[in-house]
Amino acid sequence: GTSQSSPHIAGLAALVKQGFPDYAPHQIADYLKTNAAPRGIANPNNDWGYGFARLPAPSGTPPPTPTQTATPTGVPTPVSGAFESRLGELERQMSAVQRLMESMQSLIQALTARVAALEQGGGAPAATPTPTPTATPATPATATPSPTPTNTPRASTSACRQTIQPGAIIGTWTADCVSVSSPSNQTYYAKFYTFTLDAESYITIHLDSIDVSSYLYLLEGAGIYGDILAESGAGNHRNVGEEVLLIPGSYTIEATTYSPGVTGDFRLELFVQDPLAP
Repeated sequence: GTSQSSPHIAGLAALVKQGFPDYAPHQIADYLKTNAAPRGIANPNNDWGYGFARLPAPSGTPPPTPTQTATPTGVPTPVSGAFESRLGELERQMSAVQRLMESMQSLIQALTARVAALEQGGGAPAATPTPTPTATPATPATATPSPTPTNTPRASTSACRQTIQPGAIIGTWTADCVSVSSPSNQTYYAKFYTFTLDAESYITIHLDSIDVSSYLYLLEGAGIYGDILAESGAGNHRNVGEEVLLIPGSYTIEATTYSPGVTGDFRLELFVQDPLAP
């Protein structure tokens, strides 16, 4: 996210500096925070910070030029509590990234071992010779049939999908509703929620769970087999979100889990905003 958001924020900061050249760096930061559109329950929060970055429409009267303050000399300014809090948050995020990398490394090692085991098991089975036909039908030889692979059903019943309006909804992952977008070699449980937009809108989706790592897909259309337009989630992330600009039409949210075969409760929030709204 930072690789995409950083150039956007830098561009907005440049526009503020161009409009108000007397602003100091901290005043530019305060200006961006004040004009951000809040996202989430609290503001600021760990998911969205101060919200969706934006600048107000140009007006004829610019805000007053900030008063220049003298640079303090002598005793250095102590580190503020806000900076310490931000530093602690960055350290926690780095720790989470480290755990994610360790989890991915373990997964790579497991996949490598699985591939090696399959390669040691040999390639395709040798072909069974075709018996020579005789006048008297031969009694079919008793052979051990090859096991038929058990494929996890990839379809979910209509009871697993419902229509929702913007707001919050509480749901539960159960074994009778199966994901159709997750990897097909394992079973992931899911619930589906369809909504309709009458006009072009920004939509924000939050998927939170107390004890299960979450994952979400945004699908095109009112069914559960639509094309994937966006997805969000990762290991050890119980709170995931996605923000997308959509044209009028119907869309479906697939709320599922990051790990296969787990059940639990979750909370899904859907926010819809006119892109031209202040």
